[in-house]
Amino acid sequence: MAAEQDRRAPAEPWEEAFRYGLCYFRRGPGFITIKDARAENDIHLTLDHPDLIATFMAGRTPLPAEQLTATQREAVRLLTAENLMYRVGDLLLTLPTHMRRWPVPFSAV
Repeated sequence: MAAEQDRRAPAEPWEEAFRYGLCYFRRGPGFITIKDARAENDIHLTLDHPDLIATFMAGRTPLPAEQLTATQREAVRLLTAENLMYRVGDLLLTLPTHMRRWPVPFSAV
């Protein structure tokens, strides 16, 4: 029983802080809007540079850092500085989820 509680302990703070729509993006023609409410202040960003958009979208599946071009490395630097991309070893992953449909009720986000 104690071992089970020890395994769950690291996830509990995340479970308590989680709510729907905490960090998501929506895509428009030639831009991506991002809402990040994980910190105290909500952050709203718009990506409109083609290289940023391409790197952001490529990171939706694990992206090997060793295969990045110089332009992509700069995009990754900007995205990680905003805490929108995460690095695990040699893999990069975009953190915001893609919100395809607005939730009902809309006040959930």
